[in-house]
Amino acid sequence: MKKYNNVSDMDSVKIHEEWEKSIFGEIKIPKLTFWQFFVGYVKFEISSIFNGNVSSKKFEKRKNICLSCDGRITDPADPIGFCNKCGCGKNPRSRLSVKLTVAGIECPIGKWKKERGTISFKNIPKVVVGICVTVWYNVSRLWKRN
Repeated sequence: MKKYNNVSDMDSVKIHEEWEKSIFGEIKIPKLTFWQFFVGYVKFEISSIFNGNVSSKKFEKRKNICLSCDGRITDPADPIGFCNKCGCGKNPRSRLSVKLTVAGIECPIGKWKKERGTISFKNIPKVVVGICVTVWYNVSRLWKRN
């Protein structure tokens, strides 16, 4: 494993080590095409409106399952982190702290199932903001590449 000098944040080191593991095949990251990613993202946002949120009890149950999963990537900005099995990447809307709240979402490796919820129009502002954050995140990534 590569050593990192002059890095004081141990969480940052752990993220880089896990990313190196994924590059060298120790953790399998699904490779999604643009359209697979887009369709999955749209389903997530629609589900957020039409299925609403899970109860706090269900959220805690899902969170505990994810915290013990070997497919989880830690992140200093989010105590739960990201799922390494879904293929979403590190988009702010794909954080587990966001995904675990949506009733209509299921674990990509089957550790917890989606739930039936009720239409929640109060989630529409969150969805609109989430879409804007996602677009900004992806545009800024493209901008940094060029």
